[in-house]
Amino acid sequence: MNIALERQEREHESILRFASSTEPHQTLFHLKTNHGIETLFEAAGSERLIVVVVYTSSCGVCSRVLKAVDAVRKEYADHAGVLFCKHDAQTEYDTRSDVSQLYRITSVPTILFFADGALVRRSNPIRDVREGFGRRSSLDIEKELNCLSSTVSAMVADMLEEQLL
Repeated sequence: MNIALERQEREHESILRFASSTEPHQTLFHLKTNHGIETLFEAAGSERLIVVVVYTSSCGVCSRVLKAVDAVRKEYADHAGVLFCKHDAQTEYDTRSDVSQLYRITSVPTILFFADGALVRRSNPIRDVREGFGRRSSLDIEKELNCLSSTVSAMVADMLEEQLL
């Protein structure tokens, strides 16, 4: 068996364990490939909201968004209807990942919300903050970035209400 196929099979098994677990997840699940997202859709079923943070490891703001989403994951730890994941938009070869290409990710961080296996909402927290506040000082933008957890939490709550999960 070739190495790529072995990796894909390990990811597949890992996703199935993640999606079928009834225990609270301790971390954001790391999705590595588009195949992984498709497997997650199948394993999660249609009653679950899937939140995916697309980031790059070289992006400082991305780490803040990941921390904010992780705080929301902890808040929803007892809610079986939400799965929280992350995906690094750059491959080890410094090219855009297949997930980034498929979902047309043009900037990071981007948060993708999926329901019934379909993308239902996307958010670029940094762009949203800048556009929402117009010409504000960098200090105001910094304050808003510090409130990312509550913003993402509100998005998840809205999505759960819309999907009636």
